[in-house]
Amino acid sequence: MQKLIALMFALLIGMGGAAAVSAQEMDAEFNEQQLELFVEVQTDIEEIRNEYSARLATVEDPADAAALQEEAGQLMVEAVEDIGLEVATYNNIAFAIQNDPELLERVQNMMN
Repeated sequence: MQKLIALMFALLIGMGGAAAVSAQEMDAEFNEQQLELFVEVQTDIEEIRNEYSARLATVEDPADAAALQEEAGQLMVEAVEDIGLEVATYNNIAFAIQNDPELLERVQNMMN
């Protein structure tokens, strides 16, 4: 399951056309609005992950699985863009919270 989530997250990055995130970008300061939008879209992202994880669990054909993964990635990109956040910014925040305990705590507090 973790591999699937990681794959879908990587797909979100790829669908947004984001290149590899540099250390400088990961250390970027994010404004309050960006973080609020990041937190707000998590519910949609999680719903997409859950739905497509369940669907992928029943698929045996690799081509069908790839098509579902692409569809899920596109839906995630649309969710991020629809909320008013750039996919690159979303990805930068997601990477940054993995490497910055203070930012992670800040985002977790916003989610509660």
